Amino acid sequence: LRGEGASEAEATRWSTARVFSNEQGSYGAGLEEAALASELWRSQRRGGGDAQMAGLFIDRMGHAYGQGLEGAARPGAFAGNLAQVDAALMARSSNLYGVLTNDDPFQYLGGIAQAVRHLTGKDPALYVQNLRDTGAVRTDTAAGAIAREMQTRYLHPQWIAAQQAEGYSGALQVLKTAQFLWGWQVTAPATVRPDQWQSLHDTYVRDRERLGTRAWLEGANRAAYAQTLERMLDAVRLNYWSPDAATRRELAQAYSQAAQASGLRERNVAVERFAGAAMNAPPKPVVVPVEVQGATAPATQAESPAPSESRQGEAAATQPVRGLRLEPQPETVPAPRSASVVRTLWALFGMAALFALGALTQWHRHRRPRPVH
Repeated sequence: LRGEGASEAEATRWSTARVFSNEQGSYGAGLEEAALASELWRSQRRGGGDAQMAGLFIDRMGHAYGQGLEGAARPGAFAGNLAQVDAALMARSSNLYGVLTNDDPFQYLGGIAQAVRHLTGKDPALYVQNLRDTGAVRTDTAAGAIAREMQTRYLHPQWIAAQQAEGYSGALQVLKTAQFLWGWQVTAPATVRPDQWQSLHDTYVRDRERLGTRAWLEGANRAAYAQTLERMLDAVRLNYWSPDAATRRELAQAYSQAAQASGLRERNVAVERFAGAAMNAPPKPVVVPVEVQGATAPATQAESPAPSESRQGEAAATQPVRGLRLEPQPETVPAPRSASVVRTLWALFGMAALFALGALTQWHRHRRPRPVH
């Protein structure tokens, strides 16, 4: 700091600065567009945008505030503070906005994680504090908050039906879900699981739940659908998600068709090239053991993109997920078929008959006329 021409008093004040934000009059960390523009990253590998995005975050948010520091640009002091961060917490008090509802959560909390990782080589612990009910405050990990929101909103049939009712604008909400999940993926990779991308594909491309999602997105807002597929393909391209070859081809074909049909102008050229290569890739040979003169030898057969094989590949590619699973239950209890259950029911019926007979005998006994003396 003294090397920058600051006096000893100024250097002391800068070193004690703890409140940093944007320059006065500006807003946002600037990471939304940087996250989406993955084709402009210097390195086209997983985590390739870390250095550029971390630098952008530190520059934009490195304005110090406090006595004598009314928004002065001090990115070096901000970086010095970030290098000491072990954990970061974000509070949410809204019943409407969550961690995937807009870009602010990943820009700020994810941006801190990315900057700390760039400066120290380590990921800080990330937490989301739920203040919606002040009587039951809950602090969750960022990964847990994202997983819960995915299951209760963006993969939930009731939420999807509400978006379908909105038509064009509802399709935009699906696009935002994919974009904001991607924002978390590149800023804080540990918060997003590969199976969450697979679930988006199964729900909106493969229409696993038979909700008419793909037909709706292709008809209501095909440009938004193409951009949604672009995010999924980018997750595959940069190895955040490794689905089977059949899923890759299905995604690539759907993206190419949607982009061409909608006349999509702003395309990620790196994703476009990746999609073209995925569609033109020959089927991957599958090794099948066969018996040759009493010994086992490998034989190859062409890979088939049949739905059954695709589902097997998906199961192998996803990570195990823990939680409760709701299954539909019959409205009426089926009649018991076991002989032991039938015997139990007959025994209960016999006991009830005996009780009834005893009660009737007592009633008749009390009904007899008393002798008159």
